[in-house]
Amino acid sequence: INCLKSITIVYNNTIIVLRDGVVTQDGSDKTLSYYDSESGFYVRKRSSMYTHFLVTSELHILFDNFNRIYVTLNPMFKGQVVSGLCGRYNDNVGDDFKGADEAPEMDIEAFGDSFRHDSRCSPAPEMFDTCALYSKNVLAAREYCDTVLLN
Repeated sequence: INCLKSITIVYNNTIIVLRDGVVTQDGSDKTLSYYDSESGFYVRKRSSMYTHFLVTSELHILFDNFNRIYVTLNPMFKGQVVSGLCGRYNDNVGDDFKGADEAPEMDIEAFGDSFRHDSRCSPAPEMFDTCALYSKNVLAAREYCDTVLLN
């Protein structure tokens, strides 16, 4: 189940929204391919599938306008102020699950839902522990995995 309608990027105090192949910068629609020399970013249609947001070698975001986002951030940003669904980029897994309001979340569904801004998107479904649900299959799975790992 997925409900990704848009992504919002805040870069150099500029708010960029990618939605349905349309780029909005600080509330104003832009046409693709779009280059903002003042903020230093470029947004273009990468293929029939992806919108590409890039800032030279610092940041690359590919968005398929449906459910996939690929983020590549230059290592020079490690340990700086980075946050969102991809974590904090500081090698501390203990603080990666901070919600949109910066409150720590212990539950993965609550973490994801904290970034939900569209009322048309339903909350994430409850996740089940498949090992507990299908406990009789755990032993067989371990045997198969051990065989693969040993070979």
